[in-house]
Amino acid sequence: MSNLTSLMRCVGELPPSRGARRAHSCVLADHVGPCDLQYELHGQTHVAGFENYQQALTAATLAIFSDVHEYDCVLIRAGTEHSSTQPFSSAITWHQAQI
Repeated sequence: MSNLTSLMRCVGELPPSRGARRAHSCVLADHVGPCDLQYELHGQTHVAGFENYQQALTAATLAIFSDVHEYDCVLIRAGTEHSSTQPFSSAITWHQAQI
């Protein structure tokens, strides 16, 4: 686990007055290829797949700033084209499916 935490970097953070939630990434901003967004919602872990890092980053930002749901453990990681995660065409599509 120490290798994983050394690769994680914070990519978004709410101030303490808004809940102090954070989004982390295990991939670099110049990552090419699909990315997965892993998060906890209502005590269950979920994974959403995106075509690229920018869409996953936008979804992570939407998650931590959400006033509708309290997402926990928001993490971007490298995905695969053959991933069994639920694929989304964009962060907005993912966010609308959560409402």
